[in-house]
Amino acid sequence: MADYVLQLKNINKYFGKSHVIKNVNLSFERGHFITFLGPSGCGKTTLLRMIAGFYEPDEGEILLNGKNVERIPPYGRNTSMVFQEYALFPHMNLFDNVSYGLKVKKVPKDEMIKRVEDALELMQLKGMEKRFPNQMSGGQQQR
Repeated sequence: MADYVLQLKNINKYFGKSHVIKNVNLSFERGHFITFLGPSGCGKTTLLRMIAGFYEPDEGEILLNGKNVERIPPYGRNTSMVFQEYALFPHMNLFDNVSYGLKVKKVPKDEMIKRVEDALELMQLKGMEKRFPNQMSGGQQQR
């Protein structure tokens, strides 16, 4: 049996009379990297917002590690979401922006530094740790 970290079961979402998410059924196995691709307006962001807890589905279930999370607020889900807009703190450098969530979760300093360094290397941003958002290109900010 597969080890599903996330399951979406019969998810439906309406905005007024518009049925924007229609009977979505997806299961995501642990250790996989998933990307939603599609044209503007097809529901990618709405689906991600439901997983993160910013929207509730009108019908269906969202399971994280087998647990229904629809009544759990975003801060209690242990999920992350990268918004389409640049959600960077302009008064903080790159290292502080990337480490912010780890600091909030009180991750030990050594582990936090290692995780931030690994992320920056993966995103080809190593060496830019002290730059502020206004000192980076749009693509660098998005990464």
